[in-house]
Amino acid sequence: KQVMSNKLIQIILLVCVICVVQTLCDNCPLTAADIEGPYYQPGAPNRTDTGRVCAHSPAVDRLILRGRVVDSDCSTPLPHTRLDIWQADGKGAYSEGRNLDSDDFGCRAVVYTDANGFYTFTTVFPGRYDDGGYRPAHIHWKISPVDTKNYQTLTTQLYFKFDKFLYPHDSCEPCNSKDPSLIASVSHTGTENDIKTFEGTWNIILSKGRKRAVQE
Repeated sequence: KQVMSNKLIQIILLVCVICVVQTLCDNCPLTAADIEGPYYQPGAPNRTDTGRVCAHSPAVDRLILRGRVVDSDCSTPLPHTRLDIWQADGKGAYSEGRNLDSDDFGCRAVVYTDANGFYTFTTVFPGRYDDGGYRPAHIHWKISPVDTKNYQTLTTQLYFKFDKFLYPHDSCEPCNSKDPSLIASVSHTGTENDIKTFEGTWNIILSKGRKRAVQE
């Protein structure tokens, strides 16, 4: 009876551990990968001095995005992580390296997280574009932590909640607009100074040694 009791206790403890681990995973899901797409160009300028990805025109909506890059424990920051960001402008057009809104690389930038893993930047709300069917508004990312021994670069895309062209209406079949970890909520925070302003938060959660298969 004592042996059976001990085994039962071990089973109960194991189940509890599994439940705790599952709860942590559910509350701290890893950021998913997504395809790079055809519009990436290396050599984007460092925008840490201005915190700006896209030159803001008063004719389009401004987007202020903040977040933090952390390990899968949801608390360990990944400082000085390199964020290579590119997107369409407010009309849904990519610069492709041409001069756009007085920038050599319009809507393309490299920013870095601070010592505590936080980042913030200002851009324009990316426009949708028609590639045989509309893509939801999105921002492309290459996320490269300093610790390259333990973390690989994650290529992905950020989408926005309530966009009517999210999966299953996304025209890009291999894209990952159905994954909840890639969908951020934004709020209209317009003021009397600029009504066309939105703000949102998107945290990026990475895992040591986990390989991310990215479809091209």
